[in-house]
Amino acid sequence: MTFDDSGARMPPAVRADTVDEVVTVMSPRQVSLGRCAPLPAALRLPATDTGRTWMPEHEPGAPAVEVAGPAAALPLLLWRRAMQGVARRRGGPPTPASGRRLSPPG
Repeated sequence: MTFDDSGARMPPAVRADTVDEVVTVMSPRQVSLGRCAPLPAALRLPATDTGRTWMPEHEPGAPAVEVAGPAAALPLLLWRRAMQGVARRRGGPPTPASGRRLSPPG
């Protein structure tokens, strides 16, 4: 279990919902509005503590990259807040650009 800024307990399932919201709602909307391009790589985001996995929209035929970690770490990566806590990486390390493409610049 992780804590939010107020110190309240936040279960991994709630953190996983944060990832789901970004990947299935916010990012596709930004792409459809032309604010962001589809990811240049097929990104696979498994949450190691919930068993859930996401694959954001990406360009067809893109090389695969996996970034896995606890549900509390993945939203921080997607929002470019922190990259620590990521448990394993395949296809190259995550970079600030990984999150930047899932949210509009600014």
